[in-house]
Amino acid sequence: MPPPDKYAALNDELLDCLAQCAAGNAAAFSRIYDLTSPKFSAILMKMVGNEAECADIMQDAYLSIWKAADRYDPSKGKPFTWMLVITRNRALDKLRKRTRNRETQTLSGGLIETLKDDGRNPHEDLQSRMLRDLLVPYLSDLKPEVANAILLSTVEGLSAREIGERLDVPTNTVKSWIRRGLKSIRKDLENSPERDRLHKLIN
Repeated sequence: MPPPDKYAALNDELLDCLAQCAAGNAAAFSRIYDLTSPKFSAILMKMVGNEAECADIMQDAYLSIWKAADRYDPSKGKPFTWMLVITRNRALDKLRKRTRNRETQTLSGGLIETLKDDGRNPHEDLQSRMLRDLLVPYLSDLKPEVANAILLSTVEGLSAREIGERLDVPTNTVKSWIRRGLKSIRKDLENSPERDRLHKLIN
């Protein structure tokens, strides 16, 4: 994540480029891609663990950004965050398709391996794997920003402060998103066979 001053400058430039994209300026769209694709690609690789799928998701995400540029509302979030939400949602769609194609597992072993964090001890890493594996099917009903906060917390092990810095929102807002999201997930778990396992991990 760029330092705060550079991040502000980045958002200013993205804001201008989005306005130009809304008017059909392809050069502005190319500039958006140059400014954001390295970071988005790195995030997607952590989520899907496959270069070909990552490329497909990037293509879909940027096509959506181009089509929705005229609907971007600066009052509802920074440009970088808005585009990150779109990109993560495309990745979640891909992961949900994987889930539907498996009867007993929601994530492949290969994907789980990509989610390792060498800074965690073995117990923490195992918990993260289990929680990521079990949570994916329940994220689709949450608001994008809430799902993203939960993913950053459970998969990447970021603190509320770190998530706030990455998404450019207050720490207390992140805490509220995570608290509200996990409360919703707990309700959805009432009739789930995974109820006991997930309750132990998110309580």
